[in-house]
Amino acid sequence: MKSLLIIAALVLVGCQPLRDAPAPTDPAERVLADRIAAATTLWDDGLLDQADAAVAALEREGIRHPQVRLLRARLLLATEPAAAAVVAEQLVAEAPTWLEPRVLLLRAYDALDRDAAVASVCADIDRLFPRSAWGPYGQGAAAASQGRWDDARRFVQEALRRDPDAVVALELAAAVARHDRDPAAERAALERIGDLEPRRAAVWWRLGDLAAADGRLADAERHRERAWALDPRPDRARALAAEADAAGDSTAAARWRNRAGGRQP
Repeated sequence: MKSLLIIAALVLVGCQPLRDAPAPTDPAERVLADRIAAATTLWDDGLLDQADAAVAALEREGIRHPQVRLLRARLLLATEPAAAAVVAEQLVAEAPTWLEPRVLLLRAYDALDRDAAVASVCADIDRLFPRSAWGPYGQGAAAASQGRWDDARRFVQEALRRDPDAVVALELAAAVARHDRDPAAERAALERIGDLEPRRAAVWWRLGDLAAADGRLADAERHRERAWALDPRPDRARALAAEADAAGDSTAAARWRNRAGGRQP
């Protein structure tokens, strides 16, 4: 299936024992909590190499705090989903009311094409966390991957009813709108993602394309400049140079062509 990995990035939400627990009073415990929080922040910021080094340092000291193990499983997901699934299964068994390991387990099973297991995890999340967007989101993503767009639409509506700012649900809403050829709905979902996660270059690239298709050229330029600043992709620059040539805009064509060649005008 891999719908969940394709449609959305790994954005984990829910109960976080380390962050929600009272601050430890023992000095050694405070130091450990600070180190785990720092490693988690590195992960949240996308600094994966640094997060891996921080987690490895904790592991070398024999620290098996649940949040450390969760971080290790997250880091394993992209390259070793089976290993990530094993850790997630252990954490789910140890802490059945902790949402994050279940979401990670869902993602690991999805990467392993274990569709029945994905459906089971989604159902468990929906039963145990009825206010979480992850249950209907997962079911909607599975429906979309199978071409059941009416079901996908229904599930994403429920996910956004539960949490209007759930980024994964907004991404799925954008995917459904794109399938439905509804650029206004896709634009609305993407703009909200941009508000919530402004460093998502792919969102701004797509908003630029939608604006250009709608004749909103100033908006298209603004979105594309923002995307380029975040993710300077020569392939996109070449495509935009060709688009500008076709529109007769020689200035824009030259600018994007220079960028495609590695030169900033």
